[in-house]
Amino acid sequence: MALTFSYGEYTLEPKPLFNINKEYIKTPAGTGLGTRYNLSLEGSLIPSVSHGFDQSITGVFNAVESLRGAFDTDYKPFFLGCIGEAPIVSGHPKITAFDVNYEGDNYTQRATYSISLNLPTLVGTGFETVGPETDDLSSHGIISYSDDFSLEFADERVGGSVTVGDDTIDIPSVYSLTHNVTAQGEPFSGLDPTHLAQQFVGTKLGFTNEMSGVSSILNSSGVVCNNFRTVSVNKTDGTCNASETFVINPSGRYREDFEISTNTSLEDAYTTVDINGTIQGYANISYPSPNVPIDGSTPKFQNAMTAWGSISGTTYSRANSFYKINPKHLAFLASNSLNPTTLSTAFGYNITEGTITYSYSYNDRPINCVADALTETININETEPNDIFASLTVLGRKSGPLLQDIGTSGARTRDISIDAFLPIRTGCNVAVDFASPTEYANLVNEYEANLVSSYGSVYINSHTTSWQPKIGRFTYNKSWTVGDC
Repeated sequence: MALTFSYGEYTLEPKPLFNINKEYIKTPAGTGLGTRYNLSLEGSLIPSVSHGFDQSITGVFNAVESLRGAFDTDYKPFFLGCIGEAPIVSGHPKITAFDVNYEGDNYTQRATYSISLNLPTLVGTGFETVGPETDDLSSHGIISYSDDFSLEFADERVGGSVTVGDDTIDIPSVYSLTHNVTAQGEPFSGLDPTHLAQQFVGTKLGFTNEMSGVSSILNSSGVVCNNFRTVSVNKTDGTCNASETFVINPSGRYREDFEISTNTSLEDAYTTVDINGTIQGYANISYPSPNVPIDGSTPKFQNAMTAWGSISGTTYSRANSFYKINPKHLAFLASNSLNPTTLSTAFGYNITEGTITYSYSYNDRPINCVADALTETININETEPNDIFASLTVLGRKSGPLLQDIGTSGARTRDISIDAFLPIRTGCNVAVDFASPTEYANLVNEYEANLVSSYGSVYINSHTTSWQPKIGRFTYNKSWTVGDC
C-alpha cells in the first residue's frame, strides 16, 4: 500500500523525505526526565490540475498558501504510514520550524519546503517510559526539574540534658527543614505546560526520610510538623515552584522556652522565685492531594493547649530545683523548699500565633497551718505586768512629781489574731455557706490550753471572728488575762 503523509486534513503530495532524531531530556545530574522526537520533512510543492492548482506561478503560490494554512496550528493529528496498518509516526506534534524556498524557475514550476515537528513519542499520543515516574503520565512533558532541601538547627537550638539540683531538664534539639521543587513543562499534545509542571511538582512534595538526615553530616529525629507550603506559577515560562517548610522536634508538636529568676531582699523575709515560659504550638497539616483543599489539620494553638496539660504540673519542681542551688535568705538558711502554693499566676493566649505564655511566682514562706488556706497570718502578742505607782505633784518642785511604789503590778495579757484567705463560698445557703469556718478553732484552743497549764488563772477578755464568704477572708481574735493565784 502507498505511503501516506497527513497533518490534520492535509495530505502532503508529493511525499517528502523525512528524518527522525530522538532526544533524551535529562537533569544536570543525568536523571532522565523524558524523550523528544524531532521529525524533519523535506519536500516539494508541484502544482497539478489533479490537486486543484494551476500549473503556473499562481498555482505555486496557491499551493504554498495551502501548505502554510495546514501547518498554522500545533497539535493536529499527524500520520506517517500506510493506511490500514500500524503507523510509522503518529501523534500530535508541535511545529518548531516552517520554511519555504522558491526554486530558480521564477516560481513557475515548484517550491521546496522544510518543516520541523516535535513529538514526545514516535507512535501514539502518550509518552515513552523514560523518566523518574514512568508509570505516571503526570511526570512526563517536563523539560527541566530541580529538587533540593536544606536541614539546619532552628534558631541555633542545640539541646541536651541539664541537671539542676535533683532534677534533670531535657532540652530538645529542634530542626528546620526547607524543601524546594521547581519544574518546567512543555506543551506536548496540547497540554498546558504550566499544568504539567504543577502536576509533576505535586508528586514530589511531602516529607521523606531522606530529608531527616544527611549521613556523616547532620541527622535529625522527632515529630515532623508545621508543614507550610508556598507555590508560585509562571505561565509565560510554563514553570511551577513549590517551597515547603517543616519543623522536626523530638518533643512533639510544640516547643517550650522558659526562664527562672530568684530574688532576696532585706526588706522581705522570704526568697522569691519566678518562672516565666512560652509554649509555641506547631500545626500538623494534611495535604491529601494537589487538587484537594487542606484537610485533617490540627491548629497550632490546639497542640499548645495539649502540651500545657503536661507542662503545667512541672512549674513547681523546676522552680524548687533552682531554689535549692541558690543562696537562701539570711532568715531562712535552714529552709530547703519553696511553698507549693503560688504567690501569683498569670497566663496569656495567642490563638492565631498558637502560643501560651505563663508566669508563676513562689516563695519559701512556711507551710500554712490549715491545708486549704490560700494565705494566713498569725500574730501573738504577750503583754507582761507593768509597775503600778503613785505620782504626786508638788508645787514648786522643779525636778518633777514624786513617784511612790504602792506594792502591786498590772495585769499579764495574751492575745492571738489570725488573718487568712480560705476557699470562697459560692452559694447562698445560710446554714452552710455563711457559717463561720472552724478550721482554726483547734489551733486557738490548743494555745488556750497551753495558757491554762502555764498559769493558775486564765480569763477571756475578748473572743471575735469575722467571715466574708464571698471573698474568702476570715479573721479570728481572742485575748486572755493570765496570772498566778
